[in-house]
Amino acid sequence: MKQIIFIFLVSSSPSFAQKTDFDFGAKPDSLIKETEFGYIYIISDTSSIYYNWIIPTIDTEMIHSIQNQYFSRELETLNLSNSHFNLGSFPRKWNSVYRYQNEYFLYAPSDWMSNSGFYFSDSIIYIAKSDWEPATDYIMKDFKLSNEVNATIQTINLLGQQIDISIHLVDKSLGIYQWVIKNQQENETTKFLMQNSEFSKKTRMIVSDCGDRKCIMEFDFGN
Repeated sequence: MKQIIFIFLVSSSPSFAQKTDFDFGAKPDSLIKETEFGYIYIISDTSSIYYNWIIPTIDTEMIHSIQNQYFSRELETLNLSNSHFNLGSFPRKWNSVYRYQNEYFLYAPSDWMSNSGFYFSDSIIYIAKSDWEPATDYIMKDFKLSNEVNATIQTINLLGQQIDISIHLVDKSLGIYQWVIKNQQENETTKFLMQNSEFSKKTRMIVSDCGDRKCIMEFDFGN
């Protein structure tokens, strides 16, 4: 009697996706970590909804109008005028970017309330995030651009504190810059990387994915 030999073909898809009915938010390229809450993985599929969510925006005209009214009231309280600047080709939208194992990555957090970026109007630098707080935005007092890539900006926040911002090119091919923000009153300096959002789809993304349930599971970049 002839023996019947069954041959099982194994897909080349990531093995961790084979072992679970977990509802992935995007197609993983590779796994970084599995936890009791979900998975942390890398994606490069720019059609993923995460690549849209990462771009900072002022959500609606109504919110924009409310913000403008709020700023007008606070400017009057601080006895300041609202100056307008010609930004030229300077980027208007900026998303966060991080460095991991000598590569730059975008990051899709498990809790999108923690995601933030910057959005430039011709007079105000908005911090674009879900839990918007107007006191953290910046009103521009002076804007200087050098070589069309580096900028120095003098601003004031709605607490009346002077905030100086310098933006310097780090990686031209990916549109990545170092931001340095100094609060003159409190003598505090913060440094971090940001990306011109026009380049976001050239950058791979790390995703912290809890599937179809709510959790907080964030990746530590170790920076």
